[in-house]
Amino acid sequence: MNDTTQIDWNTLIQALLESPVIIAILVFILLIVFRRSFLDLLASRNLELKWGENHIKLNELSNSLDQELDPLKEEVDNLRERLASIEEKNQNENEVESARLISDPDEIKDDKIRQAILAALTSPKYRWRSLPGLAQTAKVPEAKVREIIANDDGVTIGYDRSGDTLVKLKNR
Repeated sequence: MNDTTQIDWNTLIQALLESPVIIAILVFILLIVFRRSFLDLLASRNLELKWGENHIKLNELSNSLDQELDPLKEEVDNLRERLASIEEKNQNENEVESARLISDPDEIKDDKIRQAILAALTSPKYRWRSLPGLAQTAKVPEAKVREIIANDDGVTIGYDRSGDTLVKLKNR
């Protein structure tokens, strides 16, 4: 053989092994040849991985993971239950407060409400205030805040991107 016809087997094998089609064919052939051994291995469900002096059995890994994760799952479930309980309690308190405010409107004076709204609007912390925020600050329903600011010439009403009502003083 001369130099032009000589095959570089190392380069040829390396090129073939880099091809995904050849690798897929080799895996398929290996699966056919070792089909019985592979099925027995999967059926035993007791796979053991070894590297150097270390090893781990996959069924032990599953048990270890369960042992580590189950207490965390339980803690998350407990936290969810506590959060739901707190949210329910807050909702009940808000309903009671709203019922008290609505059922006893004579007790609430418009002057005091207007003062609370103006105090919130003059706060240097915010230039614009949301309607629910003002209602919470004044401790009255949003409808009452809307009624009071609608009659006030010193107040500007605007809207944010989602369409929620915003309020600010005209001189700010």
